Amino acid sequence: MDLTDRQLLNARLGELLYRGLVQIRAATEVPIPREPDRREEINDLADLLHNIPRFVVGHDEHAIDSFDQFRGAVIDHVRRFYPAIDPAQHQYVRLLDMDAEAFLAVYRDHHWNRPEPAPAVG
Repeated sequence: MDLTDRQLLNARLGELLYRGLVQIRAATEVPIPREPDRREEINDLADLLHNIPRFVVGHDEHAIDSFDQFRGAVIDHVRRFYPAIDPAQHQYVRLLDMDAEAFLAVYRDHHWNRPEPAPAVG
């Protein structure tokens, strides 16, 4: 199945949102003794990700100004909270930078690579 550029971008953003929410949940489940307070990092990550759903569903086409601007914001987040990591090696940036074939090869079993919509819940 060939995806349009917009479908591919939505798929990448959906995966990034999923990973970010998992990270937020993991950071807030149980405080770890001697680990720094991560509220600032979590708040920054949530701020970075909160407009993705509006953009993906087409509710607000300007929720993300441009791919380059969004990628730059992700890199800024990585530099701020993970200074020992080369931003290009962080999972979020690597996800955004994957070529289309590599992305689809890794995530081919996910719902965005299927032509039919997901079943309704309830």
